[in-house]
Amino acid sequence: MGSFDNIDHEIVLGILKESIHDNRFLRLIRHLLQAGYLEDWHYHNTLSGTPQGSIVSPVLANIYLDKLDKFVETELLPQYNQGKLRQINPAYDSIGKRMRKCRKRGQFKEAKELRKQLQQLPSRKTHDEHYRRLRYIRYADDWLLGLYVRYHLERSGR
Repeated sequence: MGSFDNIDHEIVLGILKESIHDNRFLRLIRHLLQAGYLEDWHYHNTLSGTPQGSIVSPVLANIYLDKLDKFVETELLPQYNQGKLRQINPAYDSIGKRMRKCRKRGQFKEAKELRKQLQQLPSRKTHDEHYRRLRYIRYADDWLLGLYVRYHLERSGR
């Protein structure tokens, strides 16, 4: 079951009424939503969903799902995101400082070796307990929420 099939007519019309004050246009959209369909020469009422194959279908779905976008943006993201950036990786920082000192002294061969080591390390802590991010992406009627959290697990004596 797709989201185009499950859009509640009254909710989408309510959303449209918030911005559109032309009753003739709103009536046209209502009639479009309730037009029904023919299958094997039998008429079926449309109780929910948008007309399949119509240009209006993805537009109405985007209007409908815009409420989800705004909710995630204003409520969920501020609530779940924590920290500005991950903390700097101390090992990366230490090697970087040694590399810069070697360059200043003219020890370019040693600096090159340190640079190779540096490229093998992440510049930020990958397991920073003070950093978490909620990611949200939506394309048409498909959406995904991803949460990055680092939990600190205590080691047991087992």
